[in-house]
Amino acid sequence: MIVQLGVEQLARRDAWPSGGFWVELFGVSEPMHDHHAPGFRQLVLSLRRARAERVPFSVVYRLTRSNYRHASEMVRVAHTLGARAVGFAPAAPELHVPAPLPELVAPFIERAFQAGRAWGMPVATRDRVEPTAAAEWLPEL
Repeated sequence: MIVQLGVEQLARRDAWPSGGFWVELFGVSEPMHDHHAPGFRQLVLSLRRARAERVPFSVVYRLTRSNYRHASEMVRVAHTLGARAVGFAPAAPELHVPAPLPELVAPFIERAFQAGRAWGMPVATRDRVEPTAAAEWLPEL
């Protein structure tokens, strides 16, 4: 079973489950991510280590009004980090982060699916998964 790891757990190699894990990100750069949740640098370093040690993982990007335009770049970054799949979901309500309007997000998510096909990266949202096997790597969705 794939489990979610937070920044603190991800920093401890002994907390990584052997079957894989998933993490959430809020952007493709440190300022973009850390604006919503601190720890981008540690996340990236830990994901690079996981890739080097061949521990599988996936990434779920939490979409906000400030980051949804970067969806296709998020796919590229997830691919570069070595993720098995990338998902897109709204930010959790407890973060008090403004959600983007679905009609504005749709074209950017469509480009993210196109980028996923180009990079060979499975992409998922709550109502669409390409390819369907990617759903096992994105249990949050």
